[in-house]
Amino acid sequence: MMEKFEFLLGDWNLEYRIPKSPLSEAATGSGSGIFRRALDGRFVYFDYVSLVNEERGSAHGVFGWDGKSEIHRYWWFENSGSFLTATTLWLLLWGV
Repeated sequence: MMEKFEFLLGDWNLEYRIPKSPLSEAATGSGSGIFRRALDGRFVYFDYVSLVNEERGSAHGVFGWDGKSEIHRYWWFENSGSFLTATTLWLLLWGV
């Protein structure tokens, strides 16, 4: 089931354009990230570093298939320790 993540694999350059909102000021920045397979292809992980408005950040994400529940699971860890719950609708990306 992890074949759906094939399009993410590789090295990425990131560009941040964060609009002003009630939650934050406008910001710009850049970073780099790497998506790789792990543990015999059962997981895909993402490591990244960034610099946004002179503030450095880093994170580690893990994607995996939960065969019992038949859903993809996602774990996110970042160095700031403060982040909002992140969710996404992967079905839109996969055209399902």
